Amino acid sequence: MVDVGRELGRTRQAIFFECHVESAIIAYEATKYSKGIELPIYFAPHFGVEVRTAALMQPKSVLPTEYRYPKQWPLVKTMYELASNQPIQFIDNLIESAPSIHQIELGWLERAQESLMEAPLQIRELVLWGGSILYVLVQPLFLIAFLPLFIWLWGRHFTGQLMFAVTATSLFILVAKQGFGFPVPHAYLPSINYTERSGYSFPDLLIANWVSISAIVLSQIQSRFRAIFVSAFVVVSAVLVFYQFISGGAFLSDMLAGALLGALVGWHFIRHSLSLAVSEVYTFTRTRVWVVLTIVAATLCYVWPFPSFLSWLGLCLGMSLFALASQARLPRSTMCLKELLLSLVLILAVLIGYFVLEKAFSHSGVGSLVLQVLVIPVLILVPAMVMVLFRNQDHQGRGVKG
Repeated sequence: MVDVGRELGRTRQAIFFECHVESAIIAYEATKYSKGIELPIYFAPHFGVEVRTAALMQPKSVLPTEYRYPKQWPLVKTMYELASNQPIQFIDNLIESAPSIHQIELGWLERAQESLMEAPLQIRELVLWGGSILYVLVQPLFLIAFLPLFIWLWGRHFTGQLMFAVTATSLFILVAKQGFGFPVPHAYLPSINYTERSGYSFPDLLIANWVSISAIVLSQIQSRFRAIFVSAFVVVSAVLVFYQFISGGAFLSDMLAGALLGALVGWHFIRHSLSLAVSEVYTFTRTRVWVVLTIVAATLCYVWPFPSFLSWLGLCLGMSLFALASQARLPRSTMCLKELLLSLVLILAVLIGYFVLEKAFSHSGVGSLVLQVLVIPVLILVPAMVMVLFRNQDHQGRGVKG
């Protein structure tokens, strides 16, 4: 708790006050991955949402380009000189505040990271570099970017089923995270963090989606290739679990719970697809199905107005538009090679534009959030519009010949 004191200054975006703490500020004794003195904030109401981390820092250690409004940084440094010092109480960690199972895992994690730090530099860099690449490959935005590939291989109806499974799983786990409220390992022990992940970690969303996607895709793999696919799945899963654990991104129990949920979702959708009549194959490309899921996502966004929920709302909106486009004269479920290549090129162009605009809007919290949400339905619409365009041209060509 703090008492608000005198005004130190103001800018167009904010007013700066000098605040006096009612008790000493609790801070971690040391951290290897922060410029300043890191604060334990996992119990704060907006932890992992608006606020990822918090630290006490000397202004001279911060570059103007690292501040949201670089031109205002000299003024902030001037106001800092006018503020008075406040008492600080240092602690080593908050392991005792963690659940019992997490206390055990934190001990394993600390020893694992110490062993990695003692390994040769090349091995450390290989582990971190390889894990970082793998972490990017399993992100939802990357999955959406390769949506045309799924349509080319297995058709838009199967792709609709896959996206429904991923979306439903993600929304369920995001709600579960808010209910359990178990933070990532770094929240208890700041010395163990090779990643920027924050917020709640139980159950683990990344592993859940990876397992459910793999299980559903397995049902489409020809029998002679299934052993190879399963072997690759096991290897990638082991590497992904190792990286998430060694980097302090998630507990083993988080990933186990996520894997069980993902396997359950995958099994349910495989069983459902095997029992479908021919007319029911199109269920997940029907507009009303995605409209209902969009309403569910919008309701969750109203209850928890967090960026993570908004992103999945954007995906539901995109899939609703995708389903609407699928009803337009699309005789073939799968893409042809020309449609695939054009879709991938257009998606690459959209992503490049997104990353450029992301830097331009980085100063605006609302602008960057809107951009982050809107890019998802745009990416989903690209393959749908390409298929509509190509097949309308084919239809007109046949009409002219006739």
